[in-house]
Amino acid sequence: MGDKKNSGAYEPIYSREEIRTVPGKDKLHVGSGLLPALAAFAALPTAFINGIYVDVTAHPLAEQYAMSARMSLSRSREYPALAALMGASTATFPAHLVLGGRIPLGDTVTLTPPLGSNDVEGMRGMVTEPGLEAGWSSAQTDVLRGMLKDFNKLEREQAAATRHPLWDSWIHLQTSLDSIYDKRLDQKLASDPGREQTYGVKQPRDNSALVLGAYQLLRTGLSPYVTVLLKGFDSHNQQLNVQKPLQLSFATALQALVQDLRQTPDPSRPDLSLADTTTIMIGSEFVRTPRFNAAEGTDHWKSASAIMMGKGVRDNTIVGQTNGRAEAMGWENSRPVTRTDLNSLTHEGVAGALLLRMGLGDAQSTLGKEALHGLFI
Repeated sequence: MGDKKNSGAYEPIYSREEIRTVPGKDKLHVGSGLLPALAAFAALPTAFINGIYVDVTAHPLAEQYAMSARMSLSRSREYPALAALMGASTATFPAHLVLGGRIPLGDTVTLTPPLGSNDVEGMRGMVTEPGLEAGWSSAQTDVLRGMLKDFNKLEREQAAATRHPLWDSWIHLQTSLDSIYDKRLDQKLASDPGREQTYGVKQPRDNSALVLGAYQLLRTGLSPYVTVLLKGFDSHNQQLNVQKPLQLSFATALQALVQDLRQTPDPSRPDLSLADTTTIMIGSEFVRTPRFNAAEGTDHWKSASAIMMGKGVRDNTIVGQTNGRAEAMGWENSRPVTRTDLNSLTHEGVAGALLLRMGLGDAQSTLGKEALHGLFI
């Protein structure tokens, strides 16, 4: 909030919340809910994005677009779809990994399908060879593999005449399962009580567990693209009693994640750590109203914010701004201006910036908006 805390736009109680500057980064100021992650913001190149304009703040409409398997016209689901675009560029299986829910996939659902699960235990089951935990011998496992290959061959021959050509991609990808099984990735996805305590995990599917799951998946090398959907933030009552504990638990998990990324070699580049090769994007559909409702909670607000951390990020950077009424402003020539349809900061622009940084210009063009400049070096 900074100098806006006395503007009258915000609930007065916010002015009593602690705000600290990230060590060594004079432009980055962190509110009380994210203070446990202060060291993480100091350790990695970090940029904060404010005033992302949101046209639609209704969940049903956002869900309608998401389930239509198109990029969201609501400008509230582009970040999950971004993972699908990046994964599709690899043309490998799995193209990307999703924890915690469904994401919009567009055409990538057919050509480069993901692996998705509500929790990391479900993901572990997918990469564990059938019969392994039952104590099957290698000879028995070989028989099962042979049966699956024979079945797939028979299916291809019988269905070739009627099957849509795109489904050939799915069948071809089945041949990669043996190599996934042989890597015994399930061992890196097994429960780790010590790390669960560090991340603050209390339940198998809580947000802290999902953040820990993201780390476990990254260190397997199964895919460099991991999407995690966090839950519980859509609260409309008792703002400080509901939102702040969620923020604190996430910040604790984020701090543990960054620490683990810095200490873990990248499976594909052992000379580098995962922190050297990973970019973290933290975003939301929208933020909350600056004033409380009758239930002392907050509702949906036509603005959003994001945090970018890690590889390629322009450190100690602030992009975007809100005005004294907490409304999203525009962004032009690296400065805030009165917002118009042409200069609005959008989710598409943020996602497009990352796609361009990765050299995926074709994927960026599908977003239909100019990429935001100034986020990356």
